[in-house]
Amino acid sequence: MPVGGMGPPGHLGALLAILLLAACIGPDEDAVPPLAGAAADAGWRAARPDSVGLDPARLGRFADDVGKLGFVRALLVARNGCLVAEHYRQGHGQGVAQPLLSISKTVLSAVAGAALRDGLIRDLDQPVAELLPAALAAPLARDSTPITPRHLLTMSSGLISSEIDLNHVAWREMPDPALAILTEDPVFPAGRAFRYGTGNAHVLGAAIAHSSGRRLAEYAQTALLRPAGIVVGAWAKDQTGRDFGGIGIFMTPRHLARFAQLYVQEGRLGGRQILPAAWIADSMAPRFKTVPRDLYGDYEYGYFWWLRRIGGHPVLVARGFSGQTIHAVPARDLVVVTSSDWFAPDEVATRRFTSLRDEVEGYLADALARLDADPADGRCQI
Repeated sequence: MPVGGMGPPGHLGALLAILLLAACIGPDEDAVPPLAGAAADAGWRAARPDSVGLDPARLGRFADDVGKLGFVRALLVARNGCLVAEHYRQGHGQGVAQPLLSISKTVLSAVAGAALRDGLIRDLDQPVAELLPAALAAPLARDSTPITPRHLLTMSSGLISSEIDLNHVAWREMPDPALAILTEDPVFPAGRAFRYGTGNAHVLGAAIAHSSGRRLAEYAQTALLRPAGIVVGAWAKDQTGRDFGGIGIFMTPRHLARFAQLYVQEGRLGGRQILPAAWIADSMAPRFKTVPRDLYGDYEYGYFWWLRRIGGHPVLVARGFSGQTIHAVPARDLVVVTSSDWFAPDEVATRRFTSLRDEVEGYLADALARLDADPADGRCQI
C-alpha cells in the first residue's frame, strides 16, 4: 500500500521505509519453495478470450502496455472462470509465490468471514476486547466507544498505525507490535472516520487467533484456504511469533486470482460454498470514502476491500505496495491480477500504482462495454 511522505525527509526517509518494510514482510522471496504440478496450476483452465466475450486484440494491447511499465512481474486475466491471459516477467512463473503486502489484509477479510461463520466472532459489533488475550484487551478499557471487528475491517478504529505518518513501520519493530498499537491513545473515537493503518488488520488477526485457540495461519488454512484450494507459500510473523494480520502473506498470482474468484462467485469455489454469500455481499458494501484523496485516490472502502465503479459496474480492488493488485468485477465475472517488483521508495511506488491502475481501468472500461453488449456464455469450472 503506498505510504505518505511525513516521515524522515527525502531519500533517507524513503530508504528507511523500504528497509523497515523489508524486515517485516517475512522470508526472502528466494527462500519460499516454488509450487509445481497441480498446486501451481491452482485449478485454472485456459480458454481463448473470444470464447468468453473478450476481444483478443484489445487484450493483447493491454498486456503489451502493462509490460512496457517495466516493473510488473505478472499479469493474469480471467473471465467466467477461465484464464484468458497469463504473462510473467523478471524470471517469475506460475509457481513462484510473491509477497502480497497489503493484499494480505484482503485475505484476512475472508478469514474474518470464516471466523464469523464458525461463531468465533459473535457479530461484527462485538467489542474486540472480548476476543483478545487479557494483556492485549487491558488497554482498551480506557475507550468509551468500544473498538469492534467492524471498525477494524473498515479502517475506522482510530488506532495509531497509519500509513500517512510512517507509524505503520515503527510499531512493527516493537517487542509486541499488537500491544504497541493498543497501548497508544486512539486518534479519534472508533467509527468516526477512515484512517488507513496496517495495525487494524494485525489486531484483528490476533483476535481471530485467540478466539480460535490456534495460530492465525493455521486457522486460515483449515477454515478457508484448504477448502478453497488456495495455497499460501509463506506467512510472516512478528517479534512475538504472532502471524502478521496485515502484511506478510506470500501467494502465487494464480492462487491470488483464485482467491479473487471466490468473491466473484459469491463465496463458491470447486463446487463448494466456502464463505456465506451474505458475507461476500457485506464485504463489498461501501462504508467510508477514502481520505486523503491525494494519497489513496477516489475510492470507497468495504471490509479490507477498496471499492470503485467502472462503466457503471462495482469493482472490488485489493492493493499492495508498488503494484500488487486485484480488480474484480462480480457482475461480469471478470478478474485482473498483477504482481510487481515492490522494492521501491514510497513516492516511486505511488507513481507505479497510479500508472498501473490507469492501464487496468482503461482495459476494464473497454472490456465491460463489450460485455454489456454481449455477455457471452462460455465458461470454465473453478
